[in-house]
Amino acid sequence: MSEQPEPQRTQGDSAEKEHTFHHYKGNFIPGAIHLMWVTFWIIAIVYVLSWLVPAMQTELVSPP
Repeated sequence: MSEQPEPQRTQGDSAEKEHTFHHYKGNFIPGAIHLMWVTFWIIAIVYVLSWLVPAMQTELVSPP
């Protein structure tokens, strides 16, 4: 395999100059999406507390 040449650096290159255009920002998430996730987790927790926990208690007392 052939070696790739290293990029040329000038004397004045600094970390601040090299990272001039590295500005990262996330995407905007609408409030409706947040509301959907909060609703999902509330329903999931209510489901587990109302169905899974009581069923596990019965199964632990008298296994099949």
